[in-house]
Amino acid sequence: MSIWTDLVDFYKNFSDASPALKAASLAQWIVESARGTSVLATQHLNFGGIKFRQRMQGYATPVDYRGSDGELTTYCKFATVDSFVQGYWHFISSGPYDDYRTYENDAAGYLRYIAGQGYAADSNYVAVALGVLDEAERLLGQSDRNSTRSPSFRVAIVVGHNRRSPGAFAEAPVNDHEFHFNSIVAQALKEEAWHYNLEAKVFLREPNTSYSAEIKAVYDQVKAWEAGCSVELHFNSGPPSATGVSVLCRRDITRPRALAESCQSSTVEAIGLRDRGVTLVDRSDRGGGSLYALDDVPSILVEPFFGSNRDDCVKIASLGPTALALAYLRGVRSWVESTIA
Repeated sequence: MSIWTDLVDFYKNFSDASPALKAASLAQWIVESARGTSVLATQHLNFGGIKFRQRMQGYATPVDYRGSDGELTTYCKFATVDSFVQGYWHFISSGPYDDYRTYENDAAGYLRYIAGQGYAADSNYVAVALGVLDEAERLLGQSDRNSTRSPSFRVAIVVGHNRRSPGAFAEAPVNDHEFHFNSIVAQALKEEAWHYNLEAKVFLREPNTSYSAEIKAVYDQVKAWEAGCSVELHFNSGPPSATGVSVLCRRDITRPRALAESCQSSTVEAIGLRDRGVTLVDRSDRGGGSLYALDDVPSILVEPFFGSNRDDCVKIASLGPTALALAYLRGVRSWVESTIA
């Protein structure tokens, strides 16, 4: 038997962590130790890349090791597989991860949390670990995915305008109409949503006999999909000096306003343009058709920059469509966690 097999077999019967936390931590160890084949794992039984701290005395001994970052650092050396597992959870519970038990039923949330608290410097760490979460669950014999993952919240992504009437045009270096530009943003939203415990589906407005018929058709699809909220993608246009981020929502109920405020904040933080604030819209105002289409699905309309402002376009082109997608996802996730969960 290999040390990796020994670790997995031991961890299957480990009872001091929930199934979700076990799956998340084993996913970490798959990544950190290359499934038990790294030098740190084979020589020192350290499958988690755990650096030595004084609080690890009694669980591990210090050993100098040159990690993947190229720096010679003092890591933990463990005597047995058992001591590594016990040591890992001592490292977590005694470190800057006080709220980790909040995620006992949310493997992805746990990975995001400890990464955000400094467990790993690599910005792709969470995505890489989530990419092997299925493998970790299989190794642990967790056939029911719901045992380790909180149910995904459904987010409808509606691309503003349509292929025949593509909306405003953004100056160089964006050089694109709203419909095509935001179709790219929408695809990034769909692909990245699962990292945020969200499920995103893209809805396109199809040319119809009238604007109202077009809006009704697409939002009927959103309702049929049973979305928890909807985000309609646009960008703004106006005088060359007009700049900044705005999010629109309906005036008459509060739930969409909280979603709009969350996405406004996350988008301003991500792209650094002027905060124009949340715009409260009446049914007859611009955007009202979309925002009032569904009474029971909180809906917002995002306008993250002015396509008519060259400086705005330079900023957006330098960040790329994915940066906008991630900003929206962070805003939606924050709203879900504070309002829905």
